[in-house]
Amino acid sequence: MPSPFGHNRDDLIRDLASELQPQLSLDVWGSVVKGALRTANMKLANSVQSLADSACKALDEAFSRLVAAGDDWASATEVVLLEAEALQHDLHQADPHTMAGDAVMTHLHCLMVTALFKAALQQSQPGSEAKLTFLKSSHDALQPAVLSLFSGSSAADGEAASSMLMPAMIGVAEQLGLACRTQFATALWKAARDAMQNSSQGQHAALAALVQSVNFLMPSDETLASSDIRTDPDFWALLRQLLVDEDTFTRKRGRYVLEHAIKVASHSAQQPWQALLQLLALLEDFALHLIKGAWEPLIQKLSAAAYGPKPKNHSRDMVVDGVWVAIVWLRALTHPSPSVQMYALGSLFQQKKPGQHALLPMACVLDCVMPAFCRGIIAEEVDVSAGKAFVHDYACALQPAEAHLLTLHLLRFYSSTFAARLAQPVILQTAVTAAQAAAATTTAAAVKLDGKADEELLFELTRVAHAAQPSTLLPALTDVMRIATLLNPSSRVPLSSFGQLLAELPVSDLQPTGALLPAVQGWLSAGRDVLPDYSAQLVDMFQLYFAPAQVSDKESAAAYANRWVRLILVLAADLSRDAMVNIFGQLQEKIVWLVERPYLAEGVPFRTLALLTALLEGVPTKATTLLGGHLQQSMHNVASYLGTYMLGCCQVFAASSAPTARLPPQPKAVVAISAGAPSVLPATLQAKVSLARLALQSVLLALSFTTNSNLASHHNALEVESLAGSITKLLQIVSRRWQGTADRPCDSTLDIAAELFIEELVAVASCCKTLASMNNLQFVLSSHPVPAEELLLCLLDDEQPKPVSQTSDTISRSKKATWQAIHSLLHLLTLLPTWPPKPNLLPNIISSAAADAHTIPSDALLALLGSLRIALEAAATSPVIASLAASSMGAAHVSHSSSGHAQEPSSAAQQHLDNMVHIVAVSAKACWLAVSEEEKLQPAHCEALLEAFFSACLFVADTPEGLRGALHGKEGPLQWLVHQVLGAGQRSPRVTALAALHLAPLFLACPPATLFYQQHIKKLLLFDAKHASPEVGTFMQQSSWDALERLDPGLAGQLAKTNASPRIVAVCLMHCLAHLPPTQPHPHHAARSSPEDAAAAGELGQSLYASLLAEPVLQVVNYQINSAVHRSKVRTWQALAVLSPFIPRGHVQPALAQLWPLLQGKDVSSVRQYIESIVVNLMLQNPVQSMQQYVVPSLQTYHAKHHDGITSAILVGAHLLRHAPAACQEELWQSFVAAAWPWTMWHHHAIRTFAQLVLHQLLEDFPEAVPEVATQLPSPWRECLKFFRSNPDMQRLEKSLAPALHSYMPHQAITPTGVFYSGCQLAGSSEEKVGLEGASPTLLDSVTMFLNTQRAALRQEASGLAGCITTGASGEIVGQSNSDFQRKMMPLDHLIGDLDTSTGKDALVQGGSQACETKRQGLILVASLVDKVPNVAGLTRTCEVFRAAALAVSDMRITKDPLFSSISVTAEQWMPLLEVPEANLSQWMVQKRAEGYRLIGVEQTAGSTLLPEFAFPSKSVLLLGREREGIPLQLLQLLDHTVEIPQLGVIRSLNVHVSGAIALYEYSRQQHAQQQAKLS
Repeated sequence: MPSPFGHNRDDLIRDLASELQPQLSLDVWGSVVKGALRTANMKLANSVQSLADSACKALDEAFSRLVAAGDDWASATEVVLLEAEALQHDLHQADPHTMAGDAVMTHLHCLMVTALFKAALQQSQPGSEAKLTFLKSSHDALQPAVLSLFSGSSAADGEAASSMLMPAMIGVAEQLGLACRTQFATALWKAARDAMQNSSQGQHAALAALVQSVNFLMPSDETLASSDIRTDPDFWALLRQLLVDEDTFTRKRGRYVLEHAIKVASHSAQQPWQALLQLLALLEDFALHLIKGAWEPLIQKLSAAAYGPKPKNHSRDMVVDGVWVAIVWLRALTHPSPSVQMYALGSLFQQKKPGQHALLPMACVLDCVMPAFCRGIIAEEVDVSAGKAFVHDYACALQPAEAHLLTLHLLRFYSSTFAARLAQPVILQTAVTAAQAAAATTTAAAVKLDGKADEELLFELTRVAHAAQPSTLLPALTDVMRIATLLNPSSRVPLSSFGQLLAELPVSDLQPTGALLPAVQGWLSAGRDVLPDYSAQLVDMFQLYFAPAQVSDKESAAAYANRWVRLILVLAADLSRDAMVNIFGQLQEKIVWLVERPYLAEGVPFRTLALLTALLEGVPTKATTLLGGHLQQSMHNVASYLGTYMLGCCQVFAASSAPTARLPPQPKAVVAISAGAPSVLPATLQAKVSLARLALQSVLLALSFTTNSNLASHHNALEVESLAGSITKLLQIVSRRWQGTADRPCDSTLDIAAELFIEELVAVASCCKTLASMNNLQFVLSSHPVPAEELLLCLLDDEQPKPVSQTSDTISRSKKATWQAIHSLLHLLTLLPTWPPKPNLLPNIISSAAADAHTIPSDALLALLGSLRIALEAAATSPVIASLAASSMGAAHVSHSSSGHAQEPSSAAQQHLDNMVHIVAVSAKACWLAVSEEEKLQPAHCEALLEAFFSACLFVADTPEGLRGALHGKEGPLQWLVHQVLGAGQRSPRVTALAALHLAPLFLACPPATLFYQQHIKKLLLFDAKHASPEVGTFMQQSSWDALERLDPGLAGQLAKTNASPRIVAVCLMHCLAHLPPTQPHPHHAARSSPEDAAAAGELGQSLYASLLAEPVLQVVNYQINSAVHRSKVRTWQALAVLSPFIPRGHVQPALAQLWPLLQGKDVSSVRQYIESIVVNLMLQNPVQSMQQYVVPSLQTYHAKHHDGITSAILVGAHLLRHAPAACQEELWQSFVAAAWPWTMWHHHAIRTFAQLVLHQLLEDFPEAVPEVATQLPSPWRECLKFFRSNPDMQRLEKSLAPALHSYMPHQAITPTGVFYSGCQLAGSSEEKVGLEGASPTLLDSVTMFLNTQRAALRQEASGLAGCITTGASGEIVGQSNSDFQRKMMPLDHLIGDLDTSTGKDALVQGGSQACETKRQGLILVASLVDKVPNVAGLTRTCEVFRAAALAVSDMRITKDPLFSSISVTAEQWMPLLEVPEANLSQWMVQKRAEGYRLIGVEQTAGSTLLPEFAFPSKSVLLLGREREGIPLQLLQLLDHTVEIPQLGVIRSLNVHVSGAIALYEYSRQQHAQQQAKLS
């Protein structure tokens, strides 16, 4: 019906109060009220809270008058029934996306009912039958609607039920008696439980209702035990789910419910529960330093209660057990802070060894502990051994079957994506630990597991073997076999399944000397007294292999063959001779049948060759085993048949109709062997090509096997002759075909011909590689010549017709195969006596490489660069080759003036020089562009490029005269290439390491060439590896690192394969150049260097030393530890230390004069130690003069403002004294000790202790070296020596630090080994981390660390004597010592039920006082004038902390701002918020004054009172002003009081949030003082 009232909210309230007279019946005024509110809703849909406040006030007043006057219970019942029906209808028609207006109408229904109930409960006739009938019928009618709100699709419905209807229903149920109370409590708990378990939408509302009704559902009165939900096990299970929920607010509610649930427990039983609550609260909001302060005593108390004796007369659900402890660990190990996770993980690993009754659930270990352990391994923040011990102890406490299951899950975790590569080895080791623990409890064979469990374990072991990283493959596979031996003995595994795991193992590790063979054999013998005879089974598997109908479709022939070969490798020693003879006899027969029986069944030829290939790959050639002997004998018998069949199969390259043998269709295994057959070939032809490829592979493997076999030569000469002859015959056929003297493929399209040509190229490359690897190549090829030159000329001849496809993919593969064939042929050609070949061959290779470099695919670059390297080396020594190559690359005559070097005596030599410069320049640019065009530089390509151009023939001293300067000069091509490669190192630091490793040996072999690369060497010396890849050493060949070892044999290698390797290589190079062999004969040096080499090395070293010493970074005084400046200084001084031997003797004093002032600066110890090493070595050339000129004056300067150089002077002087010639030690002793002794009494503890340590060592050492010192030592000094010897603290200090003084060797300190590891341990500041840029910890750092450790121990001891931290009776942390620590309050005692986030109202019904406990203060803070989100959010948090009655804001939408949520930390969900727009603020304040509130403003006015002097009324409205402007004049006139905060500074105002917080604290302080006064 249309409303008779206006649309203004204030008018609505006023009209409701005046128009609804008592004479109207309830049904009439009910319709009027709802119509008015619906009309008002049209404009108030966005202000739900304000509408609810207005409706609540009007209904309370109207219903109270009408019920009291007319006692119209029948009409009231009718209204309730109508509202219940409306609620049910709304719920059934609810839209998941409820509009604001619909939410308001739901509130209206709830308000009607709650107003009626409140009026009825406040009636003065509690026993009235009419009233009880009304309550009973209304309760029964409304209960289904209320409980169905939990599963409604609208969040607003649930909030309405929890905030309004639920307290009303509880109040009515308590009025109606025990039966009604029990019935409603049971129904309420069932509905809430079902909603929380099954409905994501209803979980919020059901949990809110549960929190509001905790006292109703968990009564303390034993007579109400029938309605106590704590007797339901589902309650505790649901509560545990709440405590680990992802939502923070849900977890807080769960803690609140748990706190109320344990109130009935005894005092002693409550203590572990309080510890649990405090731990959960700590993990919710607190930082790591707060958790550390309270964690251990609380977790110990909780664990002791959970795993200790249980108290009697208590049910299990009221006693803390291990499940609750697991909740704490789960929350800690999934904490948002990684630091908290690692601390909790360390604490867990330090817990006492668990018994079977004290175990964490396995799900917790797998889902929480292991992921956190994995993260800790990656971050290097966890004790790995402790983690392994935890898993071992945990597995030992499990039942055997459960321990097996744990191992299985750990193996799955290893293969998961979460287990990062760095953590995989440790995870697998924990699985081994679990398996060992399981095996220790009982024998694996005794564990009754079904076949499925064995299959699962074997499957996971196979997955682990497949997923293992190459760098950790062998340890991982060893661990896999250990687990298999422990938990899955071969007695329970079929032989075929056994082979599945073996198929994942490298075949080389299963050979007689293989690393995995003992582990596999141990698996076979596990659980057996006698190893069974597998001969019959292997023979059966061999026969089954050749029965196509019996082979599973899921398994390929090649996979089956590999599995069978691995089995026979492992079992070879235990197989009978008859079985061997049987197997190899059948194999020989089938190979012979390949030629003699062209009608063989389909699949037999391919399977025969696949099995033979697997055997030849697996059986070792260097072991005289029974298996090897049988295979060797078989090859002797069938070599000619095998070669003949291969030649027949390879006819497929010449004509599509050949060979004549019946060939099977392509089997599935072809993909695995051939790496993908071309799809352009027809199926039949594709099968023929695959078979030809496999036949050729078999012949090549057979040739390698027989050639490398260690059997007598007369046994294998025949088969070698036969196999090699078939290979060379194939190459001759291909050569004739390419030269046009043999048949080309017929009846083929161009694409098919191109594919067959690619197959031919691959075959040629494979044949040449195999022939080149033969030991007796010359002997074999003497009777079977290889047409290598002819094949190369055909490939390089552009006029020679070749089948070319039009598809880009085929063209790309053709070029790749062509260069692979060229490289293999060229390498084979270098091994023949006919090398070098015809003059026109190599020039064609050079010109073709330069032309094709940018067009071939990236995976063909290796072959191209390898070919180019061979050709360039030949061109460097052959003017004819160089001339032809230059001509083919378009070189014009290079004049003398343009070459940039001196006139050569011969024009031929000059022309050769010019030609080489041209071909190197063109080739280098073309190849570099090809390598650098890739999105990411490939290290393998860069290494091949460096090997091609940085070869000995282009670099060493015997290079043809003039060529060195032309190639390496400023405009030289190699100078350009080095610049490009090192520049690319900024993108890929690994490339820089490659370049350094290749250049260093060449520089050492030719020191004059280093003068051209001075700036590049300097860049390498200062290479910044902070952001480089940590895997520098994973891609390089071992030969590269061997070169580094040759540069400095003393280098330990700990840093060589790290991202600092470029700098280490450069440092080693300069050290070697500084110590070249003498130019004259020397008894200790067999080798001699030329004067030119020595002069070039000295010039380079002195130039680099001067350049580095002038670096601007060395002049920087103030810098932070571990900063870029700090790192740069360390790198620079490390290089200077190694370069210091280049300083000539005549320049020692100027160098000391330049270095000594630097020691008086403020450089930290990791920088200072290198300066000290240089100074010590220079001073030893003239020790007496250096001591008197530098050391003693510095020690005798006592009036200086800073004493940064004192420790350096002390240690430099001590080492100068220790290492000086004995003739001058006495003189040095007298001057140094007298100058240094006063510093043993200096006030600075580090300098004083440092001086005492050094001088004590000198006093101990020199009475033996200088006997007169003991007699001349003054008496006070002897007493000091006695003190040093007897003082315990000094003895502890010397025990740990004195060896550093004795082990220091000056000359070792300026070598690469000393610079990066242990040589430089002198003095300096101690405010840095150890190990920066490879720097060693310094002696002063060690002294300072020792002192700090001792001081901390003393403080801890003093703290322990004064008291210790304990926990009080209520569980809170109590400090009994005089040392304070930070902690925060646990707010659970003050948690309330203000759970309706949309209205923020307290419970409307007080009839059920236990339904909701409210303890708010009487102050309302008004922030309607504040518009900045951080200020409003901060005020919300402050109001919640001090429990203000409410906070008024101008717009509730501000709470949805992400910035608000980040600052308020969910305070808005616990704090009543009122929406009071600024336009309505005046009227709202007037209304509050009418309700008894005093209006107070925080503002500086003429009549304002100082805040400490103002007495706040209990009911206060505190108004805050706008930012900057303050409170407007029109509002100031409404205020009763204004207060101002006293200030002492010059700024006139405080931030509005700060002002509100100070005022709110003062109000709370005064209220607390008044309460304490009343109590006293």
